[in-house]
Amino acid sequence: MSKAGPSEALRLRHKLGLALAAVLLPLAVLEGLGRLFPVAQVTMVRPSPIPNVGYQLVNDWDVGVQEQRFRINHWGFKGPDFPREKAPGSFRIALLGDSLIYGAFSAPNDPAPTLQRLLAERPPKGLAAKVEVINASVPSFSTCQELAFLKGYVDDFEPDLVVVGYAINDPEGIRSPFGLDASRGEVTWGHRIYHWLKRHSVTLRWVVLQVSPFITRLRGHAAYGPADVSMSDFVTYMTALHDPKGEFWPRCAECIAGFGRYQKEKGVPVVFLVLPELDRLSLPEFKALYAQVASTARRHGMLAMDMRAVFAAQKDMKPLRGDGVHPSPAGYLLEFEAVHKFLIGHPALFAGRGRGR
Repeated sequence: MSKAGPSEALRLRHKLGLALAAVLLPLAVLEGLGRLFPVAQVTMVRPSPIPNVGYQLVNDWDVGVQEQRFRINHWGFKGPDFPREKAPGSFRIALLGDSLIYGAFSAPNDPAPTLQRLLAERPPKGLAAKVEVINASVPSFSTCQELAFLKGYVDDFEPDLVVVGYAINDPEGIRSPFGLDASRGEVTWGHRIYHWLKRHSVTLRWVVLQVSPFITRLRGHAAYGPADVSMSDFVTYMTALHDPKGEFWPRCAECIAGFGRYQKEKGVPVVFLVLPELDRLSLPEFKALYAQVASTARRHGMLAMDMRAVFAAQKDMKPLRGDGVHPSPAGYLLEFEAVHKFLIGHPALFAGRGRGR
């Protein structure tokens, strides 16, 4: 068999080079064009090394959600950068929760700056300190993840008051989209490389965005909630999550108790906000579930505010509903005006870190 001559080998290399260029050039063009658009929110999480947290926001990012853009700061919190150490004489509030407190569709009434502005305009009686509100919420977090995140990271920022938002599906437990052993917080090299590539490639982020819903459908809800109850039967599903004798509520109740222990150990007051399903305000089953959560928080020494009553008192809910799950900007303003009123109505909450033991 004769060997290919120099000219034939050169032609072969030329063809391979053209084929490679035909693949790489469109990808380079797509990558360049993609950088002109804001980063999609769904790709802006990374595996967390903190046990029982699962994932965190990627720090130092500008995130786009429809027409809105948000900054994820240097510390991995939604909002502008701020010094890690509190300024002398300042009072720091940490907001914890899922997307309902994170506020994906909240602009211009974003939860943290809205509450901070309201407290500056009408501070609690006797508080002369400058109030700073940090939004430490992460979309899709559950109560147990919020507790682990508070103890493993957020407490490093020395909050003087913690406000926790409770969504009705929070008993589902640790939600981790990466297939990690979240209980140990071990992030494999494969996950680290994947997320480095995702952070630096718009094209890969687009692929992840397209594939993620398909992977979620394949996994189903069995990983998080009752496998024998369909999510399509929403009331039955949520009732099963809160069954005192079931698999999920006792674990969630223990995490609520964990917030109570944190309050006692650190001398940092914790307030629970029970956040309603705005499209299901009139359901008596949900009213009972909200009362169950609030009473559990109070039993462990915390204040609890059932936000259902705030929204139920409104004559026209349509401008407040937003996308059906999250409040509209007007809904967020109503919500945090009520939170502000509740907080300043309990001036003991503003005693300062370590003084509430």
